[in-house]
Amino acid sequence: MKLKICLFVLSISFVGASGVHSQPSKKRFSFKRPEASESEKGEKKPFLFFGTAFKVKTPTAGTFARVAGQMEAMNTSYCYGAGGPTRWDCSHATTEIINRVRDHRGESRISYRTSHSYRSYLRGRGLRISCSDVKRGDIIVWLYGHVGLVYDSERIISSHGSGGSGPGITFKSFKTGHLAQKSKECFENPWI
Repeated sequence: MKLKICLFVLSISFVGASGVHSQPSKKRFSFKRPEASESEKGEKKPFLFFGTAFKVKTPTAGTFARVAGQMEAMNTSYCYGAGGPTRWDCSHATTEIINRVRDHRGESRISYRTSHSYRSYLRGRGLRISCSDVKRGDIIVWLYGHVGLVYDSERIISSHGSGGSGPGITFKSFKTGHLAQKSKECFENPWI
């Protein structure tokens, strides 16, 4: 996490040798926000806490889309319990996408989790949200044992398949068809 420190200049009046209060200078400071660079377009704006600005990162549209596109283009297949490079299950694919985005940002990788352990971990930290409020990068866990990352308002990216076979890492609608009919929980993603 990048940390920017804002220094505030305090004007203090003091008593001079003559016993008269001197006036502080009346300089004006401009705190205009600079234009965001291309790499910062998807980041949240800094917030202030006692004069310190913290940047909270979200996956930039470019980074997340690039990683998702690369993973989908690998022409993989589904295999329960597989973690790459040519065969993936949903939880390994989800973890790998998160880790590739984190690699791009120079952050440490997270440990592998199953769909059920994603649900337990995220639920235990109070990160559950309404499925109508999901945004890019959030995590959806289906109660029958499937997990994926929200790509846009209609689709997730995950490895899809059953019975040991399937198309592998692809984009799939979570609002229509099979995935829309199953019970699911949605969570904010604390890692990207």
